[in-house]
Amino acid sequence: MPHKGIASRKLFGCLFFLYVLNVFGKIAFSAVTVELVDAEIMTKTEAGLVNAMFWLAYAIGQVFGGVVASKYSPYALLSITLTSSFAANALIVVLDSFWPILILWTINGFMQFGMWPAILRIVSTELIPTHRVKGLARMGYCYSIGSIISYLLTSGILLILPWQSLFAACALVNLGSLIFVYFMEKRYAPIIHTHRTEAAPVVITKPKREKLTWALVWGGGVIFFSALGFIKNLTETCIKNWMPTILTETYGASPSFTLLLSVVLLIVNIFGVMFSGLVYKKAKRDEARALLIFFLVSLPISFALLQFRTFPMLLTTLLMILITVLTAAMGQVLAMIYAGRFRALGLTAFVGGLLNACCALGNVVATWGGGYLADQFDWETVILACTILIAGGLVLSAITIPVWKKFRQKNP
Repeated sequence: MPHKGIASRKLFGCLFFLYVLNVFGKIAFSAVTVELVDAEIMTKTEAGLVNAMFWLAYAIGQVFGGVVASKYSPYALLSITLTSSFAANALIVVLDSFWPILILWTINGFMQFGMWPAILRIVSTELIPTHRVKGLARMGYCYSIGSIISYLLTSGILLILPWQSLFAACALVNLGSLIFVYFMEKRYAPIIHTHRTEAAPVVITKPKREKLTWALVWGGGVIFFSALGFIKNLTETCIKNWMPTILTETYGASPSFTLLLSVVLLIVNIFGVMFSGLVYKKAKRDEARALLIFFLVSLPISFALLQFRTFPMLLTTLLMILITVLTAAMGQVLAMIYAGRFRALGLTAFVGGLLNACCALGNVVATWGGGYLADQFDWETVILACTILIAGGLVLSAITIPVWKKFRQKNP
């Protein structure tokens, strides 16, 4: 029988691969929006509502997932999410009207509750102890790598096949992933558990866990870090989603350039994840201080972008890319490093789910708010709003530092 260390590495590899595949389904609807509008299945406003409702339901689901992931089998939660995703992707292929698609995709957003919190639970508690911290750090690359692969697959499928084929492909991926989860649970998890030689973890009773969980929301700075996650994702989504439109309307950028830019943005996110570790160490391994540094560097860049019409297109593009690198680094600090702090208490899934929910809410507000401000005013107003948000994040990070320091002193 394989050594538990080898089984632990293989289990982590399976989890990493599983989430990379899961990204494919999360971006599917956004990828076919143009086709749905062209086919007059729905208007642009309706398509935007479907996308927003998915992320709103996703946010609610992540809070729910964070709670149940600490109580039930993470493999069962993964299976529930993949089964529901398979059903949603298979059904949407035969739908051709707005309301059924809206209802189905909203339910699908909520049913994602079993993916990220469950994976965090497995990485933080079921891998062997020496693999857990590195595992949580490396999971930060999942979304970026998954986005690049999904973008290439999506572009290839839609180039030669109708939009329904994309959802059919997602359904097949969900079905394959479901089988994959069964294989993981039966093949690797028992090996790690059977060969476990470490001391048994401290047992936390249900009343004590509930009291501890809600104490963390304030004393552990969870409410502050969640708000910082909301600000970070709202700013990041505004810049990333609307950058191609800004460049096209201001400089007349060609479709090929904006296509290339989309790929570049996905790649630079990986560098942001790598950069986060360096800043985190310089910040004396203090998550709040690291976030303060990122917001501090982002503020003058965002402020400079207010004059983007006087800049050449290349400079404007570089400044926007810099902000996305910094926000990607913030995401790694929040989702992986900070959430991982609670692994000894068995609350990584809860904290990670709550952070993920607040980040998803940022996506919803940015998707609607950015377009609204641009329509009512101009792109400078959108950038001004991002600048104010970054300044707010800077202030909130400074407020969070003493709160987080006090908690770490009490819970080393």
